[in-house]
Amino acid sequence: LNLDDSDIELKEKLQKIFPKTSPARLDLLIYRLRKSLSSLKLRESLQQNYNQLSEQAIAQLAQFSQHTAKITIIVTKDKLLATDLKFRQFDLILVEDAQIISQEDFSIIASMTDKLILLGETLGETIDKSFFTKLHQQLSPAYRVDLLANFRVNYNLAHIVFPHFYHCYPYSPLLKYTEFEFRLIWFDIRTNLVDSFDLLINFCQELDSSLAIGILTFSESTKQLLINQDYSLLLHKITINTIDNWIGQECDVMLIILNGAQITKSQFRLAFSRAREIIACFGDINQYKNSNLKSLFTKNIFQIRRETKL
Repeated sequence: LNLDDSDIELKEKLQKIFPKTSPARLDLLIYRLRKSLSSLKLRESLQQNYNQLSEQAIAQLAQFSQHTAKITIIVTKDKLLATDLKFRQFDLILVEDAQIISQEDFSIIASMTDKLILLGETLGETIDKSFFTKLHQQLSPAYRVDLLANFRVNYNLAHIVFPHFYHCYPYSPLLKYTEFEFRLIWFDIRTNLVDSFDLLINFCQELDSSLAIGILTFSESTKQLLINQDYSLLLHKITINTIDNWIGQECDVMLIILNGAQITKSQFRLAFSRAREIIACFGDINQYKNSNLKSLFTKNIFQIRRETKL
């Protein structure tokens, strides 16, 4: 459209664009376009000027505006509190997995924003309650919302796992998921994990290449060992990370590497709620039958696959 055209010419052009619009509405649209003419020309000019800027000028402009522009920033808690972001003021801060936030960290984060939204789990333990659980109990009902819907984990997996760490576990709608014979698997590995790496590769090769695979470890050293392995035979998208870095993330199939690591209750809940379709544990089953995972063994809900030696 050329706003220098007459009203009659503009109306004819707009009728072709909006053939079902009444003449009165077209007149109103023309009026508003003419009222906005100066703003539209300024916007066009700014866009043209921006496109002509050098890379250095764009970087300088971004650096200058980052403290005033309303730009969404996504960071981990540690990065937020350990960088110069800690000294900035935000309109809104949204904290995911707020049950892992300490009271000290909460106080700092709360002082950085006009509005704070916390998303987390109130786990209901009688002792060692998280600060988030205590805060939830003390807040007025007007400031809290209890959500009872799970939209990540397949219903067939959720109804097996969730009762072991929720008193009233989240409802899972019957969404469309892939069909599997077994969704909870334990690879009983008695030797070194790296020596049994072929077992992990073979299991991945059984899976459809469209499934995203996550590998969760409980130490940085185990993570590095796995990163150094050869995944060239696999067509899957694979993410390898320690448990702290799986907060807020998800995958289709989660491979949990349990080579002797002691799991806390909060880690147990986190590790077993990241996968949509399948959870497979790799480790010596005898080390975990009396751990925080013992409730999963009482009803024989794992399909046990044992390591074989040639």
